[in-house]
Amino acid sequence: MSRAGADVRQQLLNGAAGSSLSDNDDMVKTIAIAVCSAVAYLAIVVGLTVYCSIRLVRAAALRKQRPGDAIAASHG
Repeated sequence: MSRAGADVRQQLLNGAAGSSLSDNDDMVKTIAIAVCSAVAYLAIVVGLTVYCSIRLVRAAALRKQRPGDAIAASHG
C-alpha cells in the first residue's frame, strides 16, 4: 500500500470516529432543546392558568360589588 493510500485510509478512520462524537453531541443538543421546550411550555401553561384564575376571581368580586353599590346609591 502506498503512503498516500495509508493517509487516506487514516483520514477516513479518523473522520468516522469524529462523526460518532459529533452524533453524540447532536443527540445531547436535541435532548436539551426538547427538555427546555417542555419546561418552557409548562411554565407558560402554569403562568396563564394563574393569570386567568386571578382575573376570574377579580371579575367575580366586581360582579358582587356592583349590585350592592347600585342599591346603596338608590337608597342614599
